[in-house]
Amino acid sequence: MTGSLTDKEYASLLSSYGPGLSIQDMRLKAYGGPTTPAKSVEDLASDYFANNGGSASSSRTDNESKFWPGNNSTSDDKNTANGVLSQVRTNYATNPRAVNLGGGWTTTRFFGGGGGAGTYSYATAQVGPATTGITTCRRKTWTAAPTSNTDTGFEIRSDASLYFSVLPGDAVTISLWMKAVSPTGFKGANLAANFYDRTASAGAVFIPDNAPANPTEQLTSGVWTRLSRTHIAPAGALGMRVVADVDTLAGQTVWAIGDTLDATGLLIEEVSSAGIYFDGDTPDTAQTDYAWVGTINNSNSTATPKVV
Repeated sequence: MTGSLTDKEYASLLSSYGPGLSIQDMRLKAYGGPTTPAKSVEDLASDYFANNGGSASSSRTDNESKFWPGNNSTSDDKNTANGVLSQVRTNYATNPRAVNLGGGWTTTRFFGGGGGAGTYSYATAQVGPATTGITTCRRKTWTAAPTSNTDTGFEIRSDASLYFSVLPGDAVTISLWMKAVSPTGFKGANLAANFYDRTASAGAVFIPDNAPANPTEQLTSGVWTRLSRTHIAPAGALGMRVVADVDTLAGQTVWAIGDTLDATGLLIEEVSSAGIYFDGDTPDTAQTDYAWVGTINNSNSTATPKVV
C-alpha cells in the first residue's frame, strides 16, 4: 500500500477511467491472468493502461484529493460536475442467477454419506428470493436417501476451470440464497470462501485464511434464506471458490428421496459486509444503472450511480 488509500480504494479510483474497471479486470486485460510474483496495484494500473490505451498516475496521493474526497471508501455519492468519483459496485459472480447457459456452478459437492445420490439441474420459472426478480436457480434433487448430510451443498467458481480472482488482503464478502424443500424437517447451511495459490483449479494449492468457524443457519423447508460471509484473502491467495453447504446441525433430518436444494443470487464484492443484491439484469432505477461487463449471465456486473 502506498499513500493513504487501500488497494481496494485505489482500484475504485482507477475505475473512473473506465466503467466497471476493477483490479481483477486490470490483471486479466494486462496479463491474461495472475502474475508470479504478484504485481502491485500501481504496476497493474500502469501496465493495463499501457496495453489498453490511456494513462494513469502511479501516485495515489496525487489523485486522492481530486477523486476521493475525505478518503471515504463507503461514499456512494456521485457528481461528475464537481469531480467526485462514483462508488461503482461490482458483482464478481459470473453467473449469479445460476442460468443454464452460464458457468461456474459445478457438480463437485455430494449427496450425503451412506449411499445418497441425486441429480443436478438448472430450474427455471421459479419464485425466487423476494425483491430480486430472480426466477432461476441451481437445484439438487435426491434420488436415494443418505445416512448423513455432510457436504451436500454447492461449489461455485468463475467457470468450470477457473476460481474467482483475488489478491492478498482483499476483504471479500459473499452472499447467496438457499432453499431446501424437505418435508421431513429443516436443514443446516453454511457459506464460506476457500482460497488457493492460483486461479486455475487444476493443481491449485489450498491456502487457509484463519477465518472463524462457519456459522450454521437453519433452512426452513420451502423458505429462501440469505447467507453471507466476509473473508480477508490470505497471503499468497490468487484464487477463490465459494462453497454453500448443508452440513451437521442439531435436530435436522437427513435428505429423503424427492427432496430438493436450491441456490441462487450469488453476490461477491470487495466490501466488508453484504449489500443489497444486484446483477446485470437488475432493472435500472432513477439512481442506478445496472449492466453486465461482458456476456450476459457469464461475466461480472456493475451498479453505477447516475449523474444527478
